Amino acid sequence: MASTTFKSIVDTTFDSVEGYRKAIEKADSPQLKGALQKRLTEREKTLTKLNEELGHQGDELVTKGT
Repeated sequence: MASTTFKSIVDTTFDSVEGYRKAIEKADSPQLKGALQKRLTEREKTLTKLNEELGHQGDELVTKGT
């Protein structure tokens, strides 16, 4: 079972992924969209790694925001 702190970090990471997606939709500048997309990709990779660890610890994966 994952600690409450670790689970909170995973929740926050998921929320940040969603935030980047929304920001990309609203951005007008192609350069800004590109920068946000880069950050989104990095956060998605982080979320995948964190969710893998949750799975190893026997917890449910984070698939929705808080």
